[in-house]
Amino acid sequence: RSGAARGCVEARGESPHARREVKERERLREVRGGPLALAQYAPAGLGRERHARGGEHREGGEHRVALGLEALDHYVGTLAMRFEAPLFVCLDNFSEDEHTPWVHSRLGWLERDAHAVEFEAHNFDDRTEVHYAAVQRPSLLLPVAGVRPGDTFRNDWVTRFDPVRTDYVISWSDPRTRERRPLGLRAQIFMVPESARVTLFHIVLFARVFDRRLVPLVRPLAPVLRALVWKEIDDDRRFVPLVADTPERMKGMRLGRFDKPLIHNRRLLDRLYWGRPETDPE
Repeated sequence: RSGAARGCVEARGESPHARREVKERERLREVRGGPLALAQYAPAGLGRERHARGGEHREGGEHRVALGLEALDHYVGTLAMRFEAPLFVCLDNFSEDEHTPWVHSRLGWLERDAHAVEFEAHNFDDRTEVHYAAVQRPSLLLPVAGVRPGDTFRNDWVTRFDPVRTDYVISWSDPRTRERRPLGLRAQIFMVPESARVTLFHIVLFARVFDRRLVPLVRPLAPVLRALVWKEIDDDRRFVPLVADTPERMKGMRLGRFDKPLIHNRRLLDRLYWGRPETDPE
């Protein structure tokens, strides 16, 4: 993206920005108390297991699979990272997957397959919903999740702003039959501005199980899944400072079809999170 670089000024005094930062620090203290502290922000709360679709019920204090459910989410841990960039720059990066071949090296697709990426984006008054699909790049690790060479990598997510968070669901499927592979990932990423130039990330991670026979494997695989997600998000953490001086206004930038949710997220961030009057980021 192009445009003149512009620094961000630290908020001081009793400005709306400063008051918002105080509130976010209070939320951050709650987050540090553990993953259940995030339950008030998650649409269906957090627990050891969560169902991916439909209703749920409890037996003996545990979540049980209800008939007709497509998948079961098993909590496998939390991660925390510090990004040296403003909140809107971090949100930009996590609003598109176009950068995947050049920033990431494990999940997603290779540069040679970028022309065949399947992409959908839908903008709403309170959120954006995004879908990407492409050929999964070769991997020595992913066969443990049942992924085979040539499988389709799928990344579906919803971004909301109360607080700022994105709920990612990553899965793989047979390119011919579209049948899901037995294991996927779900990551709820909360983005908390510590200052005008620093954003803290808190990630709540689940294993998404499409085959109940794999449930006993979730616990031994949990460290591997956490390490995999850590590596992927750390790629972004190292990349984002390179674009930290991106201006808030998009005028003069070269934008493409993958930037549809990014542009709308900028508007929603201003209106729903910062409480600013609706403006056009372009």
